Amino acid sequence: MSRSSLSRMSLVLVAILMSLSMLAACGGSDDDDGGGGGGDFPAPSGADRIGEEDVSAEELNAGDVAVSGGRAIAYKITDSNIDDVADFYENDVEDDGWTVDEHVALGDLMISIMHDGNELAITTAMTGSAAREQGASELGDLEIDLDEIEDDDILIVAATFTCDEDSVDTCIAALELGL
Repeated sequence: MSRSSLSRMSLVLVAILMSLSMLAACGGSDDDDGGGGGGDFPAPSGADRIGEEDVSAEELNAGDVAVSGGRAIAYKITDSNIDDVADFYENDVEDDGWTVDEHVALGDLMISIMHDGNELAITTAMTGSAAREQGASELGDLEIDLDEIEDDDILIVAATFTCDEDSVDTCIAALELGL
């Protein structure tokens, strides 16, 4: 596996996350009744899941790194702030079995890379106003109506996938983002 393939994967995954966090499409799916989480991916208390879609390995464009089982998950939190959400993804996810590999929070934006066994997640969080400032893009079938997110709401978007390499460290190394 070449270093350029790993670098390409990290750039593509960052682009995917940023694209997911900037979605402004015509509707969302209300797949959850709230309560913080959906399935096995951790979300802060009070998070309402506003969308979840499968993402193919081709859409992940992982280069030479073998991945499968991709998912894009979006949450909205109304009664919190970016600092509390960043703290959750830096410290509290370990209570759910996740290990935080990289984490950075700057102003209205947070990004966290974590794993649980061979499942990896790249998670972004930003205020509603910051999400709208970023413009619109889309990935797969996940749609989020940013007009339904208030300026001070927090939008969390995670891309999760399974690392099919012999070691999860291979996939983590591919996500070398310099955070």
